[in-house]
Amino acid sequence: MTSILELEHSVWRAVMDNDGDRLAALFSDDYMEVTADGKRVSRDSIVENSPVVDAIESYQITHATTVELSPDIIILSYHLNLHGLLHGEPIEPPNRWVTSIWKLDEGTWRCCFFQQTASYSGSDNLPASQN
Repeated sequence: MTSILELEHSVWRAVMDNDGDRLAALFSDDYMEVTADGKRVSRDSIVENSPVVDAIESYQITHATTVELSPDIIILSYHLNLHGLLHGEPIEPPNRWVTSIWKLDEGTWRCCFFQQTASYSGSDNLPASQN
């Protein structure tokens, strides 16, 4: 079975590859995202616009933890260091905390919620141990 963290990496690889079709396959129909600047966006908006506005050069996921709410719902939380361009401008800040919720949908894990929270203090606020 593919782990939720591996699926999250699949999302970021699809973003880096500007692959809207792959994003659509990874997201549930009711997917919702809250961006680091506080905007709420839908699945269709992300699938359509991410390949156009995102130019991600690299990312690093650390301090990942999961919480199983039920056998078919898992929360993933992690620290993300993200580099590249968004709408032609450097991504600021590159450090952020991310929470995504994955649900088992007809036998396939799909992301139904994603939120980024800017972390202006960088790695200073990371927990001492990495999970």
